Amino acid sequence: MRFRRDLTCALVLLGLSTAFFADVIFTDKNFFFRDVLAFQYPMRKLVYEAYQEGRLPLWNPYLFQGSPLLANPNSLALYPSSLLFFVMPFDAAFKFGYIFHIFLGGLFFYLLCHEWGLSPWSSLWGSVLYSFCGFNISLINLNAILNIVALFPLLIWATHRALKHRRLGDVALGALVLALQLLNAEVFTLLGIGAFVMAYALWSVFGSRSDPLQSENRFRRGTSIAIVAAMAALAVALSCVQWLPTAELIESSGRGTGYPYGHASFWSLHPLSLLQAVFPNFYGIPPFTSHYKSYWGFRYHDGHEPYILSTYLTAFAVALSVAGLVWSSRRRLVGFVAFSGLGSLLLAMGKFTPLFDWLYQALPFFSMGRYPVKFFFITNFCLILLSALGLEALFSEGCAGRLTRFLRFLMAVAAILLTLGISVRFGPLFVRTPLRSFLVHSLSTEETPARVIQERMDRDLEGIRKEMGNKVSLTALFLLGSSFASLLFVRGKISSRGCLAALSAILTLDLFAANIGLNPYIGRGALEEIPEVASWISKEEKGGPPFRIYTPYQNLWIAPKGTQVRVKTDSIISGTLFFKHSLSELGTLYHFQYALHRTVDDLAPLPALLWRERLKLFTPRQIQEALTLFNVKYVLEFEDIRDPRYRKVKEFDVGSPDHPLKVYRNDHAAPRAFLVRKKSPVTSPERFPKLSLDRDIILEELKEGKYRPRWMGERLRDSQDRRVRIISYRPEEVLLRAVSDEEVHLVLTDTCYPGWEATLNGIAVPMERAAFIFRAVAVPPGDHAVRFVYRPKSFRRGATVTLLGLGIVIVIFAIPSLRGRRL
Repeated sequence: MRFRRDLTCALVLLGLSTAFFADVIFTDKNFFFRDVLAFQYPMRKLVYEAYQEGRLPLWNPYLFQGSPLLANPNSLALYPSSLLFFVMPFDAAFKFGYIFHIFLGGLFFYLLCHEWGLSPWSSLWGSVLYSFCGFNISLINLNAILNIVALFPLLIWATHRALKHRRLGDVALGALVLALQLLNAEVFTLLGIGAFVMAYALWSVFGSRSDPLQSENRFRRGTSIAIVAAMAALAVALSCVQWLPTAELIESSGRGTGYPYGHASFWSLHPLSLLQAVFPNFYGIPPFTSHYKSYWGFRYHDGHEPYILSTYLTAFAVALSVAGLVWSSRRRLVGFVAFSGLGSLLLAMGKFTPLFDWLYQALPFFSMGRYPVKFFFITNFCLILLSALGLEALFSEGCAGRLTRFLRFLMAVAAILLTLGISVRFGPLFVRTPLRSFLVHSLSTEETPARVIQERMDRDLEGIRKEMGNKVSLTALFLLGSSFASLLFVRGKISSRGCLAALSAILTLDLFAANIGLNPYIGRGALEEIPEVASWISKEEKGGPPFRIYTPYQNLWIAPKGTQVRVKTDSIISGTLFFKHSLSELGTLYHFQYALHRTVDDLAPLPALLWRERLKLFTPRQIQEALTLFNVKYVLEFEDIRDPRYRKVKEFDVGSPDHPLKVYRNDHAAPRAFLVRKKSPVTSPERFPKLSLDRDIILEELKEGKYRPRWMGERLRDSQDRRVRIISYRPEEVLLRAVSDEEVHLVLTDTCYPGWEATLNGIAVPMERAAFIFRAVAVPPGDHAVRFVYRPKSFRRGATVTLLGLGIVIVIFAIPSLRGRRL
């Protein structure tokens, strides 16, 4: 009976997931919105290509003169969803990874509710709400966080079992689940998980025999803490293969010193954003265009689009959360969940409360995360759990009177909301005037003051007012429908099972109607279409030596100064295709290599970031000299470049004929690798600014644990008299041949990063750093083979620890007596 019930729930969730994502599953459409196409798609494509070639995806040669790929947790190179790459085409594996986690999130929530003894209908209610609530559906464009949130209920389930039964096998299972979370390595969500698990362990220490969540034997206080500590230690060991390279990357990147408070607290949850938990997409869905009628809540998200697109839970589910808080018989669980939800809400509000500021000042590692709104995932989990508890409390036997009072209150609230929605929609004067002031205040920012909004946006304000009225009215109607179905049960017109089925159907319809458009889709044709500029550059450089591209416009979602819309239509798809066809970071899909490019996660080698910041202080001539040194052959720009070394060779219309994308070629760009003579050492840092970027190369040799700067002065064009040729260029290995009649240095304009090793004729030689970023080795006179290979010790050491951890887990599960051993 229990198996059939659980199987039915799983099939219901599978069916709902199939219905929700039917457009993606049964057609060639795929996800593309915001970070998906701009960041995750190209990075995951590199991982896919590496596995198809039979190698580990250790290095990304396309951005920042090269940067670690596996070490970046956003690549998900070691996450189990990458196994889909071995059995599916890339596009299918990419989209099913998202869909699978939405389904798993609901399934694991059901499993947790079942473990805690909630009724089947309450468990199903919570699982549907967890899968399709606005917050979790919004995470489709934030892949790593989606994975963490989907596994969160499973982690709590495994932790509960480990604390309840104190068996070694349950501890190992909990460690495995936690290790999967750690593979995603997102700072704030992992801090939230750690705090929640530890708080749960401490809460369980003071368990009561009468509490239905506790086993017949009361938890041992010391054992509970030891179990969580052992589980965490084993999880860290299991995930070391990811964590050690990631820690090395963080230390070597812009995140190593932490973010300033303004950046760390950016995208804090504004208190008024909570309106979206009750009213679907209350502020609209960001289209990334110039029109405000689709999205108008900029003031409540730091003047930008929201990081989390929606927090919608439905009005009836929120009301049930309040009912669970007040009437659930599981008082200890309710207290813990309420306390955890409130604490995470305060953290999610970030700069709007003093708690985040205090933690930022008190905990040094806290500054390495950003966007406090991420903490809301625990609040969302707690609200959904309270909603399931509320459903159980109201629809259990003997609670008809309580349910009647609850429904009367809800119907009164629904009537008020319906009246308000109609008033807002049709706009009586006493409603229109204050509403207009509120909307103008919401739309205005420092760049666009209220006066400008009033002058330019009258038409949009009317559209917003009508849309707001529609949403409030729709919320009222769904609330009335849920209340009416419940009232039929109270009056004996339908059975409890029929009532709960009707409520679940209304919940599903409500969630689908509100959230099915949060992450729009794009067809394979548009996704795989090769931009005209990419085709032209590929044709021009086919079979030629490697080169780099530079794009000054690095912000993926803000058009260059002087333009507002560079697309043919005012739609999300057109806006996205603009950035696709102007290449930017998406050029990695066509294997273009970029110089000094900055990605959205700031996990780039620090020298590349410092060079990019340094360019802002340079004169135009110095910038062009630097780009020449960095092997930049093409510059893609919307503005004019007047340097004679950069000649305009092509223009492309990427959406706005008035602002074509201009392609400039530098025929004097330094080659990818070149030879230079050795000169005298730099004796004072004051001499650095006097060096000519196109003539002098600064070397740094490692001596006694510190880099000592030296310089070599020689015009790069003169260096071509001595021959250097690239024999093989692969992501983790570069083979060159150098011929010279004197002692020289070979400079490869790729990032010098820990883990790269150099050999000369098969013999290991010391590697130096040139121009603070490139790889260089000393080469004696003669004909030599120089090989650079990426063998990160952090990965090898991490893999060793992970294999040891896996060995421990295998031994625990393989030996029944050890698996069942109680701690």
